[in-house]
Amino acid sequence: MRQTLNRTLIRTYAWEQYVQVKKGLKCSCHAMADVYGYAAEQYRGFNNDEESFVEDLGAVMAGVTEWCTPDSTNSGTPRFSDSGFKSEFRDTSNQVRHFTGGVVAGFQYGHWFGGLHRLARPDGPADTALNDISSAIGAGLDGIGTSLEEVKEKIEVNVCERTCGVCNGGRGR
Repeated sequence: MRQTLNRTLIRTYAWEQYVQVKKGLKCSCHAMADVYGYAAEQYRGFNNDEESFVEDLGAVMAGVTEWCTPDSTNSGTPRFSDSGFKSEFRDTSNQVRHFTGGVVAGFQYGHWFGGLHRLARPDGPADTALNDISSAIGAGLDGIGTSLEEVKEKIEVNVCERTCGVCNGGRGR
């Protein structure tokens, strides 16, 4: 029951962030970081639930199940762009979806095996570079490596342009 509530809360927050992006008030990358930070708050506590964290973000942000297959129960994911992503990750597509798919693959299959999903669906250089980062973050969410508290910062430092030109009146974060 709690996971269903968490997923609903995360989905609502993600759509609110998407509206901010569509209005030109926030870039997609920083919106994604904020959604990941919000989701981490839902699962932080006595027994951090990294698995539910990843499953919920996969469903909400990428429309995939925990096994990286299409989620038939998904009622739609926000269609973000590549705004605010570092230049090496931009390709004019929904990089939030690509990043999240990499997190799910890395969590489920490990960093190196998570990267193998690219063989089934070859991506361009921007997606490959982004998947290298996101699958490492996902693999680190094993209860030993990356903590839920660190995920938002890792995204902001490693994936987002610090001065994205959109957020905070164009000044970035």
